[in-house]
Amino acid sequence: MITYSATKTISGTQLAGLLSASTSKPAPADSHRLQRILTNSNLLYTAWDADKLVGCVCGLNDKAYCCYLSLWVVRAAYNQRSIGDAFIQKIHHDLGTGISLVLLSDSQDALHYSELRFENVDSGFEDKRAF
Repeated sequence: MITYSATKTISGTQLAGLLSASTSKPAPADSHRLQRILTNSNLLYTAWDADKLVGCVCGLNDKAYCCYLSLWVVRAAYNQRSIGDAFIQKIHHDLGTGISLVLLSDSQDALHYSELRFENVDSGFEDKRAF
């Protein structure tokens, strides 16, 4: 049974392990950089199968208008377990439905996010970072 938490903290090393077991690579698996992401995010949800980390979403939330989901990772073996749906339900439950959820996606994951009711928008801009 998958359990979810908005209070458990994880380390950059744990997140790097989760990234290496996923099909999506939204961030470099550099545990120091991942630790900075975790430390500076004000939103963190994790999914667990017993003591195994199987999913994580983190981001920045202004608590009034928008929540940017900067990292969304699910262990590949758990991709068909509705973990993404559960994350969205829990985030909306905790933040309220008046908060827009925003994320960047590569074309590989775009279909998945549209299945989770995210709309593709053309009104955004990005100044890409250098890794």
